Amino acid sequence: MKTNNKLGLALFAAALLGAAATGQAAGPFNLNFDGTGSVASDFAPIFLTIGYGQFVPTLDGNGDSIPGSEHWELDLSAAPVPVINPSTVGWGVAPSPSKALDVRDGAVLLVFDQPYAFESFSATLDNSTLGELVNTAVKFYGASNNELFSADVNQSTPGATVNVGYIGEVKTIMLPTTAFYDNVQVVPEPATFVSLMAGACLLAMRRRRCIS
Repeated sequence: MKTNNKLGLALFAAALLGAAATGQAAGPFNLNFDGTGSVASDFAPIFLTIGYGQFVPTLDGNGDSIPGSEHWELDLSAAPVPVINPSTVGWGVAPSPSKALDVRDGAVLLVFDQPYAFESFSATLDNSTLGELVNTAVKFYGASNNELFSADVNQSTPGATVNVGYIGEVKTIMLPTTAFYDNVQVVPEPATFVSLMAGACLLAMRRRRCIS
């Protein structure tokens, strides 16, 4: 019986570890927005949603705004974010070089299917001097909409880049409006919840106890 229990626990732990491995869908990626496609969703990996954002408050049970609860979330009623050649609208060539993400009509959010710890993030803006001159930043948020990091960017500098290292468990990235973004590069580490559960069960096996 003990042998069967140990075998069952081993299989359970292996299943959890396998789930952790297969659940790590988010790998390093580089969105240069070239090739076939005219909107952001044509290029986004399966674990990423790209759409216009709205800065809105959380509503209470009566439908009233909760003071201080304003946060970024996807505007599900908005049109898809276009991908075009910036030079056709006077914004300089795309760094990639043919097309880029058009973020001129409002802030755009990159929302992951779960929080991921980034090893690095980078993006390159269009080759023009157009855009906001001050108070512009790419912002990173956690699962509870808490701001983790803010990376300043000068949109009036042709080919300006944003480079960020490890900043914690990121769920949402906000790209500020009035620019094109290209070569959006992310190197994430998937959340380790399942791996931790498997490790806990393996530890319990050594103690001959685990959830029955």
